[in-house]
Amino acid sequence: MKRTLTLLPCSLLLCSLALSQTFEGVMTFRVSGKTLQQFTYATKGERIRMEVEPSPGMTMAMIVDTRARSVTMIRDEAKMYFEMNLDQMSPPPSVKETEVTVTKTGKKETILGYECEQMMIKQEDRNAELWVTRGLGRFVQVNMNPRAQSPMLKKLEEELLNEGYFPLRLLSTGSEGKTVMEVVKIEKKQLDDKMFTVPAGYQKMQMPQPPKQ
Repeated sequence: MKRTLTLLPCSLLLCSLALSQTFEGVMTFRVSGKTLQQFTYATKGERIRMEVEPSPGMTMAMIVDTRARSVTMIRDEAKMYFEMNLDQMSPPPSVKETEVTVTKTGKKETILGYECEQMMIKQEDRNAELWVTRGLGRFVQVNMNPRAQSPMLKKLEEELLNEGYFPLRLLSTGSEGKTVMEVVKIEKKQLDDKMFTVPAGYQKMQMPQPPKQ
């Protein structure tokens, strides 16, 4: 099946969250390209927590409450946090649109015990191979800079992933090179509610304005 979609142009941002989850547990993602990065993705009900170490000794976490449509960014080493609303992250209408084509190939592969379906995506000079499965909730991207909203992931979120798909592997190639995002570990387990709240004593700060492009 092939569909032609209309998207907003910008760079790919590998930042994601779950909406209306049926899965409770922790997934470990690995992102490789010019650099190698790993982050954890914990989900419980309508809340998720992503955690990454941008540099040694520095931990950043993002907590998303999809019912309240809120995003909380936490910096543990500074004992501070920022809050935003998901509705503030839509790209401005002035951003030019481009076209993306999504093709479901019918090919299947088992990844970490989950049967996955292959999708091929094309957006101008960018191509991507996506392997998706069901049963892990719905996948949504979050971008702190709406002008840098990823058209490829955004339209996948709206047109495909909201149907109940979750990506376990994404291989993207473009002018900037090749990027691979993949889930390398899935742990289904009960999680403490404290994981999805700001620790006591952390200071609330004003969210910095996103950079202009």
